[in-house]
Amino acid sequence: MKGFMLELKSCCVLSIVHSVQVKIMFLFLIWMMIVSFQTGSSEDVLTPFKDVLMALEGDTVTLSCNYSGSADYLFWYQQKSSSSPQLLIAEYTEKVERLSFKHDKQSKEFHLQISSAAVTDSAVYYCALRPTVTGNSKTLYKNLWIEDVLTSAITVWHGNCSLQDRKALQRVIKTAQNISGVAFPSLQDIYTSRVIRRAHNIIKGHTHPQHTLFIMLLSGRRYRSVKSRTTRLTNSFFPQAIRLLNNQKQ
Repeated sequence: MKGFMLELKSCCVLSIVHSVQVKIMFLFLIWMMIVSFQTGSSEDVLTPFKDVLMALEGDTVTLSCNYSGSADYLFWYQQKSSSSPQLLIAEYTEKVERLSFKHDKQSKEFHLQISSAAVTDSAVYYCALRPTVTGNSKTLYKNLWIEDVLTSAITVWHGNCSLQDRKALQRVIKTAQNISGVAFPSLQDIYTSRVIRRAHNIIKGHTHPQHTLFIMLLSGRRYRSVKSRTTRLTNSFFPQAIRLLNNQKQ
């Protein structure tokens, strides 16, 4: 299992300062944050867009980072005074109140948007390419490739993986969580999100050889189901993708 070294050069601090005005003036100080991931000769670097942002109470504030290299998932952590860093939002998580996450893979940028800014949003914020930020400085540098190893080509093998095998893999993930102190998504959640993402990419790509498998019914609300006579085919990518897309539209 190949690892990588995480080097946290600096961090991103969101500081809120009160004023005597009717609306509280916020001063958002974002110090340069550079997180380097080194794997052999390759290096992925994260950098914030701006050092200082100004906003008023109730405004929408956007924290942005760009990165080099590649990224399957992206993470934002929040660390409040006298507390350890906590996972705030990740690309695969459900919607979080007042928070939204945008990942532009073409420009290699990702943005955390905080709506209705409040004093309680004062904290240190970390953006990361891996779930590696923990409250213990000794474990901040842990090599956590477990997710990439287990989820490689998950849209291909997961559907026909036995329940026993899935439970065994989930136990491995649970062990990794206990070691790292970081909550990982379940295999099922990763599988579902990747199937839907891959399906959307195929639907958008009109030149994709399997584009015609996604046929919208006349109602415009659901896709035509793929007929299958075997369990293996039923659990394969395309029937599963169509079922998941149709469930989203309900």
